[in-house]
Amino acid sequence: MSQHTILVVDDSPSARLVTRRLLEGCGYRVEEAGAAEIALRVIPVLRPDAVVMDNLMPGMDGCDAALELASSTLTSSIPVVLVSAGVDEGLERRARSFGVRAVVRKGDDPRQLCRLLDDLLSARSIPLHAEAPAPQPDPAPSDADVWAGDAARRVAETLAGVLAEQLPALMRRHLEQALAASEAALRADLERLSGDLATQLTSRLQEGLAPQLGGLVRATLEQAAQRQARALEAGLLDLLGGVRARPESARRARH
Repeated sequence: MSQHTILVVDDSPSARLVTRRLLEGCGYRVEEAGAAEIALRVIPVLRPDAVVMDNLMPGMDGCDAALELASSTLTSSIPVVLVSAGVDEGLERRARSFGVRAVVRKGDDPRQLCRLLDDLLSARSIPLHAEAPAPQPDPAPSDADVWAGDAARRVAETLAGVLAEQLPALMRRHLEQALAASEAALRADLERLSGDLATQLTSRLQEGLAPQLGGLVRATLEQAAQRQARALEAGLLDLLGGVRARPESARRARH
């Protein structure tokens, strides 16, 4: 008997790892998908024997993904087991109406999931819930389809890894650009404000100092004029003294 393949769909890498180890310990081959949208693209090609899907995920939740699978003739026969932290009658009723075969509460006995999958896979001939489409014969996948499914899964996982690595750098660059633009705008505002303040201060200083400067200039001019007047007076006195001294010298010379 060939080994059954289980596709584990969960947005949490740690949750996928725990489920993988559990199912591999039970003898299953495990494939992974990090989102319901990725699982819907991979399942028609990968053709897993069952899907273990988390209910609450970003984007499409597990119930909506199960409905998509149940509505397609290519995937309607694949049993879906929904895993949720909060299981109640409302969730079970909704899940059953969307084509989910069973609902498992997170944190319960992990061996329960293996027993449930064993029962589902041993009874693949049992039809789905009455509200779900009846299963149709599955076309046998070709080697090219299987290869394409594996390639698509690897590409999706690679893109997700690249995005996870590059996103912090992109966010950091956007933040740096935004901060640089804000800093430039703030610097321009500060320069404009400092110019306005300098103009206002200069105007106020001129208005306040003009009377005092006028008085200082007048006093300085008056002092300079007085000094010039005294110097002129002294020069005239010296000149007059020299003129008076000349006749006296002449008289002395004649005698």
